[in-house]
Amino acid sequence: MEEDFEFEDKQELEDVIDNEKHWKSLGIASAVISVICTIIILAILILTPSRNTGQKLEPYTLAEVLSKKIMQAHRFNGTWISAHEFIYSLDDKNIMLYDCRNEQSRPITTKLNTTNDEIVHFEISTSRLYLLIITKKSNTAQRENLECDPSMDYYIYRLDNENMINLQEEFISKLKLLTQQKNDNNNRKDSRLSSNSVTGMHHIPSSSSSSCVIQSSQWNPMGNILLIMHNNDIYWLNMEASIAPLRRITMDGSISDSIYNGINDNIYRDFIFEKPTSLWWSPSANRHYHLCYLQVNNSQVPLSNVVIYDDNDGYSTNHYRYSTLNSSIGTANLWIIRINAQTNEYEQAIRVQPPDRLNQWPHYVVHVNWLSNDQLIVLWSLRDQRRTILGSCIERNNWKCDELVTLRNWLRMNHVPNSIMPASAKHLDESSLATGINSELLFCGQTPENGVKTFYQLYSFNVKTKVINSYLNVAERYTEQRQHYQIIELLGYNNHSKSVFFVGQSLNQSSNDEGEKVISEQDMRINLFVFNLEHSLVHCITCQLIKCYQAKHLNNQSVCIDLANSATINENDADEESCIFQHVYFSPSSEYAIVSCLVGIVPKIYLVKFGDQPDLVENIMLFDDNSELESRVQSKIMPNVENFIFTRENDNLIKYFRIKLLTPQNFDHEEIGKYSMLLEMYPSRHRYHYLPKTTINSQGTFHKRIYPDLEWAVHMVTEHDFIYAWLDGQFYQDGNHSLHELSFEELLVDYSTLIDFIVTNMTFVNIAQTCLIGHNVGGYFVLNSLSTTSIECGIAISSFVDWNTINSFLAEQYIDVDKVRSNDLQYLLKMTLNWKMLENKNLLIIHGTSNEMFPISQSMRLMKSLTLEEQNRYIKFHQNPSHDDMDEMNWTSHHFMELYVDHGNSFDTLIEHFYRKIEFFLFQWIIV
Repeated sequence: MEEDFEFEDKQELEDVIDNEKHWKSLGIASAVISVICTIIILAILILTPSRNTGQKLEPYTLAEVLSKKIMQAHRFNGTWISAHEFIYSLDDKNIMLYDCRNEQSRPITTKLNTTNDEIVHFEISTSRLYLLIITKKSNTAQRENLECDPSMDYYIYRLDNENMINLQEEFISKLKLLTQQKNDNNNRKDSRLSSNSVTGMHHIPSSSSSSCVIQSSQWNPMGNILLIMHNNDIYWLNMEASIAPLRRITMDGSISDSIYNGINDNIYRDFIFEKPTSLWWSPSANRHYHLCYLQVNNSQVPLSNVVIYDDNDGYSTNHYRYSTLNSSIGTANLWIIRINAQTNEYEQAIRVQPPDRLNQWPHYVVHVNWLSNDQLIVLWSLRDQRRTILGSCIERNNWKCDELVTLRNWLRMNHVPNSIMPASAKHLDESSLATGINSELLFCGQTPENGVKTFYQLYSFNVKTKVINSYLNVAERYTEQRQHYQIIELLGYNNHSKSVFFVGQSLNQSSNDEGEKVISEQDMRINLFVFNLEHSLVHCITCQLIKCYQAKHLNNQSVCIDLANSATINENDADEESCIFQHVYFSPSSEYAIVSCLVGIVPKIYLVKFGDQPDLVENIMLFDDNSELESRVQSKIMPNVENFIFTRENDNLIKYFRIKLLTPQNFDHEEIGKYSMLLEMYPSRHRYHYLPKTTINSQGTFHKRIYPDLEWAVHMVTEHDFIYAWLDGQFYQDGNHSLHELSFEELLVDYSTLIDFIVTNMTFVNIAQTCLIGHNVGGYFVLNSLSTTSIECGIAISSFVDWNTINSFLAEQYIDVDKVRSNDLQYLLKMTLNWKMLENKNLLIIHGTSNEMFPISQSMRLMKSLTLEEQNRYIKFHQNPSHDDMDEMNWTSHHFMELYVDHGNSFDTLIEHFYRKIEFFLFQWIIV
């Protein structure tokens, strides 16, 4: 599978370190009253790899950015299907099965024809007889469609005879038959839903219709049964049944009333679960198993609308639900269906009853996991995203949930859905089912019993005894120096080695030559870690992955990661080649992992087998080295990468900032005001510039884009000699080693401080030719920074100007709801942009007219206000002209707006126009 080479956390180029410089600064003028900024500048100059000096290197052109012919890399496009097997595709044409135990792969498709569409997801039925294949048409979908994506096609490929059918056409034909059977059996009543009788209305779509019919689809873990989402309801399609192959499981789904069964609305799809569906299967048992699905009822959420224009001077209005701070967020309920494992007959759904005190507050369902076949673990978050409640729901109690513990959720919703897991590997691991019910949970979060905002750390919770144990705090007693780990996401648990795998940061201070406490560049990176429960030790896996691979390649008996011995604070020597973490895909039992990371500028894919103690890494192989990409980039100019780390402090509170710069090949930091700069503003807490593709191992068939991508940035640096910069990390650390949340007020200060730092210390930058650029929330900070600093240019993409009017889920992650409710006037004023301060700025606003997440109305009102103000100034000048006013006005060249009609938050189908418009705007006033 090819993907755009996006360097997804924007750290990929930095590994080819040839030289290191320590920068010292005389200081920085802080924009924050009562805050003293101490600048500790660490600049690491990373040069491009050595090239053939006889070869002429070329810049990375915009045409190459658009054609995607140079910076394409293989990514792991596959799915685990057992504890030791996965299926994958490298070329979008055939699908392979790999067995980790014998290290053999074989094709399972040989005649796959998807009409050159991109394969975005595939999964095999439990019987291994059928393959579900989902493809995406290129340049067809103009606007994100919440209910359905018309660019997706669904196919069923039968492996024994290699026949492939169009699932949409098959579903429509079966739906017609089901409707006819309903009419024939209209008077039949049955309390069990295993019959063919249905009570809901069926709307039969046309097979030739250009609108999409299937919202999503996935296999039942038993047999050859396919679940299909259609019109917000769940259907059950038995591929082997000749009688009643299609059944309708839910009856009350409604697009007009915005009631979603199993299919996610935009909040759960884009922010909470980050996938189109919410379905959870219990571990299989001899007699029965369960399906849990989420029902979201948004019927009380206010309606909004977008206008869609056709090609015949007509238009239509598309209505959708949009909650704001002062409106309803809808209701979310879990339902459970009991299924007979032998006959696949299923009973009427039963609603999961949350703990009683949740009934009085609006809330979200943020995590669901089966602890056993008849016990469900659920995590609910209150609407303000500051408290989460963990509950246990048992079948014998008719799925009424008992509250287990209340957690403080100060990091809001980020990564909470992936932060709780049973301390066993039950799912898809048949051998573990015989171990009985395991009542132990592992979760990451804050210490529940005190009010200190600590790092997200690892805890265990016994569901029976309700006892909480802390693990990483214990680790500090076994090391000479305290280790502080910020867990971002729990990934897996290996029952044999008693090891927990997680993605996080090791924010450990060390002393520099001046005796000052600093956090090293390597420790600021996001890495893959393992924590061993028996020895209470943490080891960084990706810090040592290349070293492990080389050692195992020479001698398979060499010890790579010794779980019984203490790890150093920083296991990655800066002088050695490192593996910068990108992705990891664990097998169900966490015995194997496919790790994707950057070695130099090229992503490598490793297959790792984890063993028992003492060595965690039993074997490691290079699954894909992306050698084609490595050879292609040898002919291209690549930018240097520089990192600046500085701090500001107030009393015992220290805040660390890291700025990352892509600089031209012949960059000279001693040149005063030589370089134009693009400063990207994207306030992500953890993954920085994380650019997700199609989600692997789940039904993640939607694309969530952040603009601009790094390929375009490399082009601007190598062809036009820009400096491209972004704030790559910011976090607090005080005397108690606690981490403090990032509110929108904090981010306003962060970006103000950052711009002051650039103006004061980066003398090689021409501030008059510096432009800010940002997408969505980043676009807001572009507008705000443009209005409050000396920067004169900004590009705001699908942005907003008022926190009160954007989607409530997103707004409540950044704002203080208590201050809003108390009508704190100073706080409310900060939440609304002062557009008058943008009058004399160079501003480009880009917005799609059909953007449902960030409506265009705010950009339109902003441009209207700016235009009217310019018009009034023009009229005033002619009524009372003066010699000085004309030069000050310059009113014809400031503000531009690019509307993309019928497009939403994605511009992929017109990406050439998008980037050319940005460059045209930049080159109007920047001298290149």
